[in-house]
Amino acid sequence: MKMTANRRIALNIGATYLRSLYKLALGLVTARWLLLALGQTDYGLMGVVGGLIAFVTLINRLLAGSVSRYYAVSIGLSRKKGRREEGLDECRRWFTVAVSVHTVIPFVLVAIGYPLGLYAVDHWLVIPPDRLAACRWVWTFSCLSALVSMVNVPFRAMYTAKQEIAELTIYSMAETTLMAFLLYYMVSHPGVWLAKYAFWHCLLAVLPKVLICLRAILVYPECRIRREFLWNFRDIRELASFACWNAIGSLGRTVKSQGIAILVNRAFGAAQNAAMTVANRLSARASTFSTSLVSAFIPAITSAWGAGNREKMLGLVYRVDKLAASLVCVTCVPLVIEVHEVMRLWLKKPPAESPILCIFVIVASFLNEISIGQSAAIAATGRVALNRALVGLANLLAIPACWMLFKNGCGLYSVAYVSLSLSVVLVFLRLGGARRVAGVSVRHWFRFVWFPIFLSGAAAVAVGLVPRLLMERSIWRILIVGVAVESVLLPLVWYVVFEDGERAYVLEKGRKVLSKLTGRKERT
Repeated sequence: MKMTANRRIALNIGATYLRSLYKLALGLVTARWLLLALGQTDYGLMGVVGGLIAFVTLINRLLAGSVSRYYAVSIGLSRKKGRREEGLDECRRWFTVAVSVHTVIPFVLVAIGYPLGLYAVDHWLVIPPDRLAACRWVWTFSCLSALVSMVNVPFRAMYTAKQEIAELTIYSMAETTLMAFLLYYMVSHPGVWLAKYAFWHCLLAVLPKVLICLRAILVYPECRIRREFLWNFRDIRELASFACWNAIGSLGRTVKSQGIAILVNRAFGAAQNAAMTVANRLSARASTFSTSLVSAFIPAITSAWGAGNREKMLGLVYRVDKLAASLVCVTCVPLVIEVHEVMRLWLKKPPAESPILCIFVIVASFLNEISIGQSAAIAATGRVALNRALVGLANLLAIPACWMLFKNGCGLYSVAYVSLSLSVVLVFLRLGGARRVAGVSVRHWFRFVWFPIFLSGAAAVAVGLVPRLLMERSIWRILIVGVAVESVLLPLVWYVVFEDGERAYVLEKGRKVLSKLTGRKERT
């Protein structure tokens, strides 16, 4: 059976859901194992020291996003009638440029970032003296893992741009499985695991990336280096220009995330970093399905723009907003209502601030997902300068805002207040930017995306609060709250949020995924 574009999207969604479900199930168990094996202090140190790597990989991640965008536009061009060879040559050109960049920049970044990170560990962070050597090893292995990841970018980006996300799922699930075995061993053999865990985490992260590189070279004709494009400074300049504007937005986000972690470490100590790490990890697990959905749609949005099919691109933008935000509601509304009890059963003795922080992080995640299609539309057009500049500025302002609140005695919850306020601002920046560069209607979004999803979620919360208020806390109350929420939310999402065409679209994709997974041919 021929793999059409629609079938590929359906397969990618099915594969990413399978991966997400698997990672969610294992992640909820293994996160507790990691906390038990490391202890609260080492767990917090792992989060803040390992998180410093985001500064080293920032420029490379931006170039990776740029590479994927140019790949996808070239692939879209190749789908135009009579322009297949032109699109193939264009894709090889950008692959060659990407290899040129990603063989030099990673080593430069690590050469500069590694000593700076060691200095931060030794002089900036609040670290118990007996953990200092282990934290230096954590940083060393984080840099090594990052180096391999950065060199891997041109090859992994090809999978994404060609929408071969299902194959990447295999590598991801294998890595998750091996990591679970490692964490189980750590819990079964108590000891001081911080440095040893960093080593094994690095090894398990590196192996799949090596396989991805080898597989891409063998399978994709686009992954052929053209000597005439090596060190083509005109193309490198174009790639860097697109990445540079994305850098302004992402730099602010990275500085906000890691800068706040450092502020918390300096103001409250490593134990409070554990509270933030737990909240971020649990909310990330709960949002796994929506994140997977977005990863399946974004290459299709970019390719539709490259093919000149604006109508299809706009349809995908609204559709991914609805689907992603609906999935956040379906998975996270019960968690928001019962977050205290879930964390108590999950971690036994979670850091005190984690439940409230988790609620704020989930709401911020919802706001991000409900406008993620607009961000993809802006990137697809390549006209990112103004929007990314405003996004970067808004993110950077979060640092002084948190600092001022800390100074005035507002405590750790200041992070939650600032993050939520920032998320609201970013939604409006995305909406305005997508309207300006891609013609995505803000009025249509409010009427057919925001209001139906908000009303459906509010109704589900109201119903879920009834057993929450009437019953004693227990695992049974969690289950009853979940059933009550989903019995209201799922029908509302299906009949109120989705329109007729979108319901047909979801059913069609579900049928195709099921057909593909079971090996049965579709009826014509």
